[in-house]
Amino acid sequence: ATTGTAVVGGLDLSQNDLRKVTVVFVSLEEIAAMAESQELWSPENLNFFNNVFTNLTDWIFKYKGACRDFLFEDKGCTFIALFGALQHGEKDELAAVSSALSIQTTLKEEFGLSKCKIGISTGEVFCGICGPTIRSDSIVMGSEVNMAARLMGQAEPGSIFVSKNVYKATHNTARYKPRQKLQVKGKEGFISAYEVEDVISQISTKNIFSNISNKQQRGRE
Repeated sequence: ATTGTAVVGGLDLSQNDLRKVTVVFVSLEEIAAMAESQELWSPENLNFFNNVFTNLTDWIFKYKGACRDFLFEDKGCTFIALFGALQHGEKDELAAVSSALSIQTTLKEEFGLSKCKIGISTGEVFCGICGPTIRSDSIVMGSEVNMAARLMGQAEPGSIFVSKNVYKATHNTARYKPRQKLQVKGKEGFISAYEVEDVISQISTKNIFSNISNKQQRGRE
């Protein structure tokens, strides 16, 4: 359902539409704590933070996703990624889950960050360009964006929670713990959440593995 088909105020709105997108929210608890205590702003820790951000983006790009935001706000330090916003894939949900597991492992093993919390949801959202020409931005809005954020907020440190829709799309290719029922802000009753354990069927991205490994090695030097 296209919501814009013309140039308005200098902005090309032809790509503004509703589309199915898988949304990933990552909460970096330890990075937020470093920022709160002012430790993050030393040159050494800023370099550490930059390496973390580089690795996060590498894993998202590896699975053909897009990085949306890296935020410092009252809720902490949050990284947001999208699958299907720029290009639709048949396995966007599996790509999102696989990238989340890779991020979780890398943060723990390469950077000693074991408390990240990840939420993943999928469904129809609005994607488009908003704002004046001097300050326009691409945006993604919808209930599934909010759902991913809420799942991230409800997840235990070191865990990945996905929505019912993500579970339905990946339950044959990933392993999950038994369903949990959660109460979240803005939703009546309970929602279903599933904690990811592992991926059974990997997406082949061999060519990018070597690039990520080389960058990780440079980050440790």
